[in-house]
Amino acid sequence: MDPITTDNVPNELGDDISDIDLHEVPAQLEKTLKPTVHETKSLFNITIEELWDSTNGDEEVEEYKTDIKTKQKEFVDYIIAAHKNSEESLKKYEATLVDLHPICEIKPSVEQQVFLDQAPDIQNFIRGHLEFRNKCEAFLVKHEQMKELQARITERCQQRLNQIALNAINQNLANEPNKPVKQG
Repeated sequence: MDPITTDNVPNELGDDISDIDLHEVPAQLEKTLKPTVHETKSLFNITIEELWDSTNGDEEVEEYKTDIKTKQKEFVDYIIAAHKNSEESLKKYEATLVDLHPICEIKPSVEQQVFLDQAPDIQNFIRGHLEFRNKCEAFLVKHEQMKELQARITERCQQRLNQIALNAINQNLANEPNKPVKQG
C-alpha cells in the first residue's frame, strides 16, 4: 500500500497516516469518552496521599491574592490619576474665569466711607429685629384670641335671635282664637 500524504493533517499524526488501523478507531474513541476509575472521584474514594499531593488549590489562592492586590493597586492608581486630572481641569477652568471677569476693587470715596461708618451695625439691626418679632408674635396670639371671642359672640347672638323668634311664634300661636269647625 502506498503511503497517503496529506497537506492538511496536523504534525502530531505525521505525514503518513497509513499505519492507523481503522477498525481500532471506534474502540479507542469509546475508551476516551468513558470515565475511568481515576476520573470519577467521590468523597469516599479519595485517599490521604491524594489530598496531601493536591497543592494546586493553594497555588490558585495565592494567584488570586496577587491578582486582587494588583487590581487594587491599579484602582488606587486610577483614582489618584483621576483626582489629579480633575484638579488640573479645575485650575484651568478657574484661570478662564479670571480672564473673563477680572476682579475690580472699588474703594468708596471719603463721603461714601463716612456714610457707611455712620450706618447701623448688624448687631443693632438684629436686636431691633428680635424686638419686632416678639411684638409680632404677641400680636398674632392676641389676634387669635380676638377671633375666637368674635366667633363665640356671633354664636351667642345667633342663639339669642333664634330664641326670640321661637318665643314670638309660640306667643302668636297661644293668642290666636280657636276657629269653629264648619259642619257641612
